[in-house]
Amino acid sequence: MGISIESFGSFFGNGAKLYTLTGECGLRVALSDAGAAIVSIMAPDRKGRLEEITLGFDSAEAYEKNTCYLGVTVGRHANRISNAAFTLDGRQYPLAANDGTNHLHGGIRGFHTYLWNCEIISDGPEPSLAFSMISPDGDEGYPGELDVRVVFKLNKAAGLEIDYCATASENTICNLTNHSYFNLTGESCEHSLKTHLVRIAAQGFCTINKDCMPTGEVSEVADTPFDFRLARPFSDGINADCEQIRNGGGYDHCFCLDKTGGKQGNEPACEVIDPKSGRALYVYTDQPGLQFYTGNSLTDVSGRGGSIYGRRAAFCLETQLYPDGTEHRNFPSPVLKRNETYRHRCEYRFGIV
Repeated sequence: MGISIESFGSFFGNGAKLYTLTGECGLRVALSDAGAAIVSIMAPDRKGRLEEITLGFDSAEAYEKNTCYLGVTVGRHANRISNAAFTLDGRQYPLAANDGTNHLHGGIRGFHTYLWNCEIISDGPEPSLAFSMISPDGDEGYPGELDVRVVFKLNKAAGLEIDYCATASENTICNLTNHSYFNLTGESCEHSLKTHLVRIAAQGFCTINKDCMPTGEVSEVADTPFDFRLARPFSDGINADCEQIRNGGGYDHCFCLDKTGGKQGNEPACEVIDPKSGRALYVYTDQPGLQFYTGNSLTDVSGRGGSIYGRRAAFCLETQLYPDGTEHRNFPSPVLKRNETYRHRCEYRFGIV
């Protein structure tokens, strides 16, 4: 139990490290200061066999070329911002257009490209560490200096807790998340993913256009492929003849979480079960949104141990504010005011069914 440290290679010319957390809960989680990334999660199946359940790379050099955001912390604003610009306090701030004409996951030099500082908090049975960094005023077009800290903790309940905290020197916007890709069978292929069962505590979801940008409308999930209020297989709707599924190429939508189902952190916002391995993943959060993404754009990515990750090899469950919140006033605001504190809690908890 505890934390082991080893070299992880070079990240944009600087030496990166790999931190492996082993807890008494039976999980083993590897993290890196390269992008404040979850590199690996090893979890037991119903027979007690530890297997890899995330997508990742073998070295920091590979994370330099990580265009799919595998496992990294993304910011200063996760998800998409329309027309690569936002208006704050009467002033427009242009951003990098790195997703067509739109802005995605903090831009070209987003937080996933930073080598974060690392501090070990606890090396005991519930190991934890903190990654921190300072994003300067004007970074990727965002106003104000942003001081960010992300704490990862492996708890006794077989949960990986992620606590985000940020303060700004002037009014800005902030919306952070982790972009891990999961496949609970450990096989990392579309066939194994389709049998996963998913339940999401959400009555509505943000509709998107053909560019995956939110329209500002929140649609009810009832009688649509987006109704996961009761657990059902991904495959029930991932290829449905539905405009929203076509627009996303599958699921790439922000679900509007119920206040009673995860938003307060007392009940899981989402749960995913793999009947084959018996593994279950429960997501707890205090955020209003959950981006459910089924890896629709993964294309022959060379991953860990020579693995090739293809389309829909894994899924993402990204807790966050709704995308493009400065454009749509009915969405939760991403504005972080000077000297106020951004906080965000997420826990990925693992179990056996």
